[in-house]
Amino acid sequence: MIEHVHARLVNAAHKPIFQYFLLAAITLFAIVLRFYKLGEWGFWIDEIYTTNRAQTALANLQNWPPLTETLLGITFAWLDVNEWSSRLMPALIGIISIPILFFPIKSLFGRTTALLTGLLLAISPWHLYWSQNARFYTLLLLLYTLALLFFFMGLERDRPWYIWVSALLLTFAAREHMTALFFIPVALTYFLAVTRLSNEKPGGFRLKNLLPLGLPLAAIGLYELFNYMFGIRVNSVEQFADITTGGPRSSGIQVVLSLFVGNPGPSPFWVLTSILQNVGLPLICLGFFTGVHLTIKKNRGGLLLLLGGLVPLVTILILSTFVYSLDRYIFVSLSSWLILGAMGIKEVFQRFEKSGVVLALGIAILFLITPLSQDMLYYKYQHGNRSDWKGAYAFISQNKHDGDLFYASQPELGEYYMGEDVMFMRAANPDMIEQSRRRVWFIDNGWINPNTQTWIRENSDLVGVYDVYTPLETLTMRVYFYGPE
Repeated sequence: MIEHVHARLVNAAHKPIFQYFLLAAITLFAIVLRFYKLGEWGFWIDEIYTTNRAQTALANLQNWPPLTETLLGITFAWLDVNEWSSRLMPALIGIISIPILFFPIKSLFGRTTALLTGLLLAISPWHLYWSQNARFYTLLLLLYTLALLFFFMGLERDRPWYIWVSALLLTFAAREHMTALFFIPVALTYFLAVTRLSNEKPGGFRLKNLLPLGLPLAAIGLYELFNYMFGIRVNSVEQFADITTGGPRSSGIQVVLSLFVGNPGPSPFWVLTSILQNVGLPLICLGFFTGVHLTIKKNRGGLLLLLGGLVPLVTILILSTFVYSLDRYIFVSLSSWLILGAMGIKEVFQRFEKSGVVLALGIAILFLITPLSQDMLYYKYQHGNRSDWKGAYAFISQNKHDGDLFYASQPELGEYYMGEDVMFMRAANPDMIEQSRRRVWFIDNGWINPNTQTWIRENSDLVGVYDVYTPLETLTMRVYFYGPE
């Protein structure tokens, strides 16, 4: 009976109408996931920065704003600025990524791999999270992945103009965020690996076909050089925050050198653990061994994807020892792991045809149920994996009096939610607060001077706890009230 059903499904899968039906169903599922509670989570600080810059993007097109901010600016021309409208465009981009990527993946790796990749992308907890963020990551991933696929097609089919298209896509991706330039070491490593590991070279495997990859480096490099020479200098976190809210131009390279180099954040172990959690340990394991298996079989596509997953991962772990680095800086590698995972699931089914189809189905379900369970936790228990600033400020708004003072480590969020001035926590002076005889609210998310934090806890009342618990960390959020009486 099972073998009969399996045979009928295989026959149906060869029909284009069935393929497009499955693609439509997967896309519809992605729509449901990405629009569910889209506007419920409050902003976090980077969303405020992006939202503020986007409101001036259309008036500053001469400064070549990132495409995400331009699209958000268009959105705000029609809709009010709020959590839902700010996340609308990233959510839509996350959704359309599934049908857009289906066609090049199908052309390169087959329809089954393309459909499975779309399904894995639809339920990916990491992609879901960034689809519900007023940030650039979904567009960055789409542009980067298309650039990688066009690059591979250009080499395999000896079509140089594909590589020029790849370079153009990469240029726009790098304008979203410079982590798109991970593409360069991935491409160079692939070029060297093919030279050493394969006797049979693709038709477009010529050194001159790498030259177009200099286009994004030149474009982004000149842009950053101009800002470095004629923009403003960044010497503090506060000044950086002022710039990211829509102030004068600054050089991204100069910001990295000033604030990030020599100021490492989380340990390499924490970064690795976070990446494994967000991509999914089962998916990375399956993708890794699938990539190794395909490389041994001289499959160049598997080799490129394996390098696309490993090169950014290894690079960010090395950099995290002396540069401030986070897991999201290698978000662009997600597509490589997804495609490799899809190819691995397909390979399992081919190995267990007929009598072993039940076992193959069980293995496939394992790689689907894990991200779906994480999605459920994301919605129900983890508050969208972000701090509950919105809830904390809603409580303060209901209980504040005229003349109250407010302190927070990220005052921009308070100013958005309450429409009042909020002072930077570093400016809190216990002696002056006691002398002022005014009511004061403190919003403590852990980013606070230990001495100030001790004074607040000893002299104020804890009136609100808005902690959010995630598998990797507790996002602390406490509201304290200081009354002179």
